[in-house]
Amino acid sequence: MRTFNCTCGNTLYFDNTQCLQCGKSLGFDPDRLDVIPLVQTEAGDWQSDSDPSLNFRKCDNYQNSNVCNWLIPARENESYCLACRLNEVIPDLSKSENEQRWRKLENAKRRLIYTLLTLRLPIITYHQNKDRGLAFRFMEDIKGFDMFSEEMVTYQEIMTGHNAGTITINILEADDSEREKIRVLMNEAYRTILGHFRHEIGHYYWDQFIARTDRLDEFRMLFGDERNDYKSSLSLYYQNGPQDNWPDNFISAYASSHPWEDWAESWAHYLHFMDVLETASHHHVGIQGDEIKYTQNNLRDWLEFHDFGSIIAQLVKLMRTLNELNRSLGFPDPYPFEHSPMVINKLEFIHRVVMST
Repeated sequence: MRTFNCTCGNTLYFDNTQCLQCGKSLGFDPDRLDVIPLVQTEAGDWQSDSDPSLNFRKCDNYQNSNVCNWLIPARENESYCLACRLNEVIPDLSKSENEQRWRKLENAKRRLIYTLLTLRLPIITYHQNKDRGLAFRFMEDIKGFDMFSEEMVTYQEIMTGHNAGTITINILEADDSEREKIRVLMNEAYRTILGHFRHEIGHYYWDQFIARTDRLDEFRMLFGDERNDYKSSLSLYYQNGPQDNWPDNFISAYASSHPWEDWAESWAHYLHFMDVLETASHHHVGIQGDEIKYTQNNLRDWLEFHDFGSIIAQLVKLMRTLNELNRSLGFPDPYPFEHSPMVINKLEFIHRVVMST
């Protein structure tokens, strides 16, 4: 994630809504991938403090609910920004605990959409194209009182997942304690809200970039045959656990369950890497004097001219350093993964797919 600058010279960050130095209202412009210092016009709209020709409205979820900080060009006849227009279902806000959950989900989703934009990946809403469009549902388990047991029981459990362009996230994933409980129960090394978004969008882009394309044969060579029964493969994984040698071939234990999950896990880690690359560059972070940096404003422009192998080698070093820094503070590893040559080959394949779009 980039850093940004206010017209007063203060450094701004992606989630900021107000400059703490000069007090200006801020908003993120997805067209320019920039946080814009704003001044309000007499008509009630907002314009860029540095370029009065740029006029905006604040997203309704920014203006009314304070769960967004994105802008809409004034010329567009929209109430919601690009990120919020992807919402099909939001949590029941009549429950006070859901407001904070929704805020966390939206924060992670905007970071996902930012990365997709900076990599110039297509983002099509369900309303634009019902066959290829993307939608998000943030839902909770349906519970009720059972008169026989005299207890609250779950009648319908919401499963986080992807289906035909719709990504569903169980809003309990926004509760740190609940998410950690599930992580331990599932014996997972890593479980975050942002990780869920990046994994599930991987399933969406498999449908867009791999299925029914000339890339399918190479995909099967690297990831396996996705025609293997999906439900049976997952059932076997949950019954027996991963293969003993899974670290030799997969980026996570869960990736070994089925080629679709291997792709989605690898895709999520590719997005992790791209975000860390950009963040490290803008904060002047490097390993042993070899600073990660690029001169273009857009990460995609920089990636066009650099070798993926050298980028990954540098990022692996950086991830290991982050782990050691966390250990110094008594925290668990933020990135508890290693990368075999096969895993690097899979990530390189994803990189080529992304760069060809």
